[in-house]
Amino acid sequence: MSFHWERLRSKEEIFEEGDQDCREHAAYLKQRKEVFIDEEFPPTRETLGVLKDIDTGEKDEEDLDNEWLAPHQFSNSQLYRLNNFGKYQMWTDPWPFHVCQGRLGDCWLIAAIMTIARKKKLLEELIPRNDYTADTGVVQVRLFIDGKWNVIKTDYFLPHIDRFERFAKMPKRQAWVAFIEKAYAKTQGTFGGLTGGFPHNAFRTLTGCMTKMYIFGRNVDKDKMWAEVNEWLAADFLVCVATPTFDDQTKKEVRYFDRHMISDCHVYAVLGTTVENGHRLFHLGSNSTLKWNGKWSEKPGYDEAEQLCLLTQLSVSIGSRDIRPFFRNPQQTKCPGSSAIG
Repeated sequence: MSFHWERLRSKEEIFEEGDQDCREHAAYLKQRKEVFIDEEFPPTRETLGVLKDIDTGEKDEEDLDNEWLAPHQFSNSQLYRLNNFGKYQMWTDPWPFHVCQGRLGDCWLIAAIMTIARKKKLLEELIPRNDYTADTGVVQVRLFIDGKWNVIKTDYFLPHIDRFERFAKMPKRQAWVAFIEKAYAKTQGTFGGLTGGFPHNAFRTLTGCMTKMYIFGRNVDKDKMWAEVNEWLAADFLVCVATPTFDDQTKKEVRYFDRHMISDCHVYAVLGTTVENGHRLFHLGSNSTLKWNGKWSEKPGYDEAEQLCLLTQLSVSIGSRDIRPFFRNPQQTKCPGSSAIG
């Protein structure tokens, strides 16, 4: 009888080996004055996969054959880039409102990414900053896939429409969100493979930690839910909340959602809580083009809110008619509340 055993390598070993491989590959490319093109996940139409319009569900076939661009080749409108000058970089001082969904139904992933924007130690593990990506196109992202950590190596080319990002946006000339999204897409085979999902799966992939999903119905104990969410946030847990899908578009809830600009079947990042005149409010990060317009919608989520809202409104007019506001400032809002995923 024979036995086979395999030692499970530590996260540190995997990261060190992957980092060394990327550095050696980048050094080789730099010496030859070449830029990396990932043959396993090439910048081609096939890599996009089947794309669907977020609003209608119809196939999105606009400009599928566009040549993909390196970050520095995208539109450098100072307004669109939040008036940020200088070179593109992996990330620096990222904030949740820098995380912006594109024309892809992956709000479940984008919302999860939004919750880690201020977790710099985690970001350094996920997508370490380096001195070779800008010159050689080698991008390194670490993801927890199939029960173990993996170093996902991709090139830095991204799909575009009229030189604006097709998928995750790059405000402040920071590419970390777009690169994480691309690496995750590589594990699914195509970008279209990211359409539809659950944030607890994204949390598992981004952190390697166990996750839980809670379903809150109409009869939820609101006091208990409020206490639990605050406990999770105080413990530095990552939390998202999801709105339900309505099959019957005549329901009262549908009219309420439409009137107050809440997306159904959408995931929001839970960034904090507060109490305002006895009302318990959730600070939700929205990655869509809709923004809560009900009570307390005038309250800023951040000190920069006034400037950011102005830039959001003006960015609509930049580029083609299909360029949507590339970020939404998270506002303190009432919790949509029908279901939650965390």
